[in-house]
Amino acid sequence: MYRDASNYKAFGELLLIGNYTVDDFEAIHASCDDDRSFIAEQIGIPALCHILYEFGGGPTDDDHIFHAIIRFRNALPNEIGMAPWGTVAKLVAEFSRARGNWNYSLSPNWPGDPWTHWKAVPVFS
Repeated sequence: MYRDASNYKAFGELLLIGNYTVDDFEAIHASCDDDRSFIAEQIGIPALCHILYEFGGGPTDDDHIFHAIIRFRNALPNEIGMAPWGTVAKLVAEFSRARGNWNYSLSPNWPGDPWTHWKAVPVFS
């Protein structure tokens, strides 16, 4: 999910190959900033902020760099035809590689000054 500072949301899903475990879910959350926040571009996940750009005429002051993981679930039969993003193991590996080394500048919403940016980032709970 991507949620801007005005609480407008854009949702997305990834189809993964393989079964996930509680350990996988916990490893991903432990790798995120603040348990859920991550830089989609660093993981190789399609960014969702562009969905909101359509409504605001492009990036606005409410846009920020973080996406959030909401949940893992088993695919529904009608979703099986989606193109898989990759494996569960690949997703866990990408998050583990980024842990503690998030590159904020990969986001198109990175302003270049982290302290200016942090004032505008909403807190996810």
